Amino acid sequence: MIHFLVVGWITQIIMGVSLWMFPRYRRDLPRGRDWLSWLGLIGINAGLGLRAVAEPAIAQGPSRWAAILLIFSAAFQLIGGLAYVANIWPRIKARPSD
Repeated sequence: MIHFLVVGWITQIIMGVSLWMFPRYRRDLPRGRDWLSWLGLIGINAGLGLRAVAEPAIAQGPSRWAAILLIFSAAFQLIGGLAYVANIWPRIKARPSD
């Protein structure tokens, strides 16, 4: 349950606010690449959804399909997190001085 609060709410609000508040990437792409933002959002939420199914199933007793769902859940969340980092990194790294 804590995982849903931390990843589902706190992490996503941090991601959303940082995408809005960090300096612009470029004038024509102020928030970075939209597809990376969507991949991050979909990846994290798909992972949370799979975890919501897998965790109660594992609590009932270990099963192979629940373990596979849990692995896919972690993979989706990792992909979502990496997509976020790939999108935000050009906006936070130091720019060379002119």
